[in-house]
Amino acid sequence: MIQTEGKTRSELRAERRLKQEAQRAAKKQINENKKVLKSQDDKVSTAPANPVRVRPQCKKTNNTKDSVCEVKLFKHLYSYSKNSSIILNPKNFNVHPSILKLGIKYANKIIVGTNSRCLAYLNAIKDLINDYTKPTNVDFTRGLKNSIQEALSYLDACRPSSANMLLASTAHLEGRISQLPLTMTDDEVKRKLTNIIDDYMEEQILLADRAISNSINKKIMYQDTLVVYGFSSLIYSILLDAHKTGKNLKIIVVDGHPWLEGRELLRRLSKHGIDCSYMMMNALSFVMPQVNKVLLGAHAILANGSVMARVGTSQIALTAKAFSVPVLVVCGAHKSCERVQTDSFVYNEIGDPDFLLENSLFCIRKRGIVNWKSKKSLSLLNITYDVTPANLVNAVITELAVLHGTSIPVILRLKPSEI
Repeated sequence: MIQTEGKTRSELRAERRLKQEAQRAAKKQINENKKVLKSQDDKVSTAPANPVRVRPQCKKTNNTKDSVCEVKLFKHLYSYSKNSSIILNPKNFNVHPSILKLGIKYANKIIVGTNSRCLAYLNAIKDLINDYTKPTNVDFTRGLKNSIQEALSYLDACRPSSANMLLASTAHLEGRISQLPLTMTDDEVKRKLTNIIDDYMEEQILLADRAISNSINKKIMYQDTLVVYGFSSLIYSILLDAHKTGKNLKIIVVDGHPWLEGRELLRRLSKHGIDCSYMMMNALSFVMPQVNKVLLGAHAILANGSVMARVGTSQIALTAKAFSVPVLVVCGAHKSCERVQTDSFVYNEIGDPDFLLENSLFCIRKRGIVNWKSKKSLSLLNITYDVTPANLVNAVITELAVLHGTSIPVILRLKPSEI
């Protein structure tokens, strides 16, 4: 038998075999460790050979009471799931008590409506300005702007800010603060800014609504049948003014889930003796042949002429278009927005999906989806707004003029002081 360095060939083969087995065992252990770590981070499922289109699954979390089911298409819009922790811990924001109270009212839907939210915001900013004290080594106006921005961030976390709130805060108020002379005292700055806010609320919101009411009442004829959707404070004042002038109008209040705001408008109009009828959106096509005009409110008028309003508005405008009924949108110039949208996916507000069940009129259907969070194949989507294309709107009535949607960029070029 041949020997190598004192070892036989069989002994060398045995040593190599033992060494190879040890290497295989070590490699196997490393692979098992990798699989364990990978399964802990993310459970990977292999795709089938012939992929089949399936319904997108919702992402469920069971660690908190406010667990949400996120629809992947709208995943970038979800914010309400984070609101509760922010509102319950206001110490995360160094804001004025009036701002804290307002944020809670926004989140709990106590203050709704674009104009109402903007007026409440400006009144809270007045309280912030009057109680503001300058920190050490900080310029008064610069510190005040930072406080206003932080207040707006807190309110935006409670509920996404409306277009007119952003315009009043960023484009108007902060711009006017930057123009104040440095020679003014702190008290003079406070008085000046308070007067600026008062003038803005009076001229851009209150007087603008009156001008719109006077303009559109010239287009409403005696014994017209009008369709309105949901509740709008501006449309309510328009109909009330028309009734006071002696016009015998018939109002069809169309409503939709989940807010059912049309009930409040119906209650207020009936209180003044106005002839009203109430129906849900799915019955609109049956009465549309009797309608003369459709009056719609707006959350914002976008730069491309599209109208962003409560969800369901585009469906009503589409139905009116099919029956050749003119659609008039009433909206103040302070709601004009430089954003451009052609759909409701880019930007929107997502509400709590459980609210869809709270206001359900169909108890039988409700029973089947009470425990919807436990069903992996079921997702509830509660979007707040939709976008109505400009070609479905005959005219946008503002305090400046009666415009077509394509003329909205003209308003965007005007400053609030020039209106």
